[in-house]
Amino acid sequence: MFSPSPNSKPRPGSFLALLKRNPAMSKEEFSNHWVTEHAQVVLPYFLDAGVESYVQIHGPLSMSSSASPDSNPNDPIAVLQKEIEAGEWDGCFELIGPPDISEDTPEPAWKAAYYHDIIVPDELELLVSEALEHVKIVEKTGIVTGERKAIIEDGKSKVEVDKDVMSVWEEYKRKGKKGEF
Repeated sequence: MFSPSPNSKPRPGSFLALLKRNPAMSKEEFSNHWVTEHAQVVLPYFLDAGVESYVQIHGPLSMSSSASPDSNPNDPIAVLQKEIEAGEWDGCFELIGPPDISEDTPEPAWKAAYYHDIIVPDELELLVSEALEHVKIVEKTGIVTGERKAIIEDGKSKVEVDKDVMSVWEEYKRKGKKGEF
């Protein structure tokens, strides 16, 4: 799952990100891990950053009828449609961040540590590589369809955050306040 870079908060506005699963996982294993395991580790990170909406779109993916590309075969939407039809992407998520975030604001060291220590290892288990190495970002939402699973809606979690995950998150936060990162 794509996560913001360790030195910046999620992008403002909305976008979707296409992902490739670890080939060692079946599509079913990928989907299950993504919604049950990975969603858990990114939830506190995204909620703390003020993410308004995080929706996973599980495959098989297709383009919505509203995503009609122009006649130019090099149009980004036309290229995306060809890639999706060819099955190049295993999942997609839509993220809507808070509108007032500055990309120049570095995140606290404890959050960067959580990202590197907790989120990235789970990405490496789930995805073909760390998300930032292969993810395709599209600055438009609502154009990819599949099985939609809302994880965050209106800035609130739609799933209960695992107590162990929250304990780890709070420990990183506590260490951050003590300046241990």
